Amino acid sequence: MIKFHNGYEMDFACASGALAFDGDGWWWEQPARWLGYLKPNDLTVITKTLTFNPLKGNLRWWCPWRCVRLIPGGAVNAVGLTNPGYEHWIENSYPKVLKRKYSVIVSIYPNDEREAAIMVFALNKCNIVGIQVNLSCPNVKHDSSVDKNLKIMNAVLFASKHPVSVKLAYQDQYVEMSKSLDNKGLAFIELINTVPWSIVFPDKPSPLARYGLE
Repeated sequence: MIKFHNGYEMDFACASGALAFDGDGWWWEQPARWLGYLKPNDLTVITKTLTFNPLKGNLRWWCPWRCVRLIPGGAVNAVGLTNPGYEHWIENSYPKVLKRKYSVIVSIYPNDEREAAIMVFALNKCNIVGIQVNLSCPNVKHDSSVDKNLKIMNAVLFASKHPVSVKLAYQDQYVEMSKSLDNKGLAFIELINTVPWSIVFPDKPSPLARYGLE
């Protein structure tokens, strides 16, 4: 169990995006929820990551398999942070979270300190249990330097009234980042996000190579 500074205790959490943006899950998960096999109220729901502005990405709700492939032992994806933006989440998904009484950690992906502060100040008005900073999406090209990521994290920690966690990546100097974030009062550090195809299979072309990802 993890106990946050706001008193919230987390036993089980779903991975970011596993239950979509509001905790109800994706359309293909609805039968399991209706039948009682999937019980979001028994979990800490981590939302699919939100960006400052809406991001089209590669996921299409009517055809999710276009950017996901099953492979022996797992899966590969090129979703690319598809999301409607943080303002849309507050206006449309947050009311559903309140209605269902879900315990939610909102995952965000700010490009810089300014975006981080604006997003966090807006989320401070929401009754959520925490904020996760996603510094590690391998499907979006970004500056993964420790210096820039620490500036973003410092901005979030300064602005947030909620407990803060971070999700790091294998390829983005996660050991150095973990050390740099030690003793900063994080609720938890999540290791590691999806590993890029080129690291796991350096000599084999990805089945999703058409998206131009490594």
